[in-house]
Amino acid sequence: MDSGSAITLILIIFLWLILYVIYKVIKVRSEGKILKKELEDDKERYEHLKSLKEKFGKLSIEEIVLNEDIEYRDKIDILENFYKYEWEEASELIKTAEKERSKARLLAIKKKISKKAFELYSDIPVDDKRAPLSDEVKLFVWNRDGGKCVKCGSSEKLEFDHVIPFSKGGSNTARNIQLLCEKCNRSKGGELT
Repeated sequence: MDSGSAITLILIIFLWLILYVIYKVIKVRSEGKILKKELEDDKERYEHLKSLKEKFGKLSIEEIVLNEDIEYRDKIDILENFYKYEWEEASELIKTAEKERSKARLLAIKKKISKKAFELYSDIPVDDKRAPLSDEVKLFVWNRDGGKCVKCGSSEKLEFDHVIPFSKGGSNTARNIQLLCEKCNRSKGGELT
């Protein structure tokens, strides 16, 4: 190898070392910026979690998931960090709470509609005239039930009762009539027996 080739080789190695050092400096600086950004993000996250704990730390899980003032992501953070739920579990709890809240709202609206309808239309007469029970049906039911209340066996203050209430479409046939004492009939109300 002559001296010109050796000098060329040394220059190439020297240039390669300079480029390598420059590359490492740039890489370290960019990694430093990334680390600095990650540290800033971690600090912001810590501060955010700290503020969530201060605001909502005394609330129960139910109060947290039902609270409309807490954002979805914050609910997830609270449940993951303070109650140790996995993300999927926290998400499921929040979705369940939202569904139930929606059902409750719908029920409240239905009740308001029913109340308003009653206010508007309660003065309209309803045809609630029942045909009286025939003597034939009364006699049949009396004999079938042995002249006693079918619930408690009492034979005092007996009444003919519709198994399916007349108001709910029950008929006056013997199959739909039973003997009940006054007490059992009042405790039944409009329920089916």
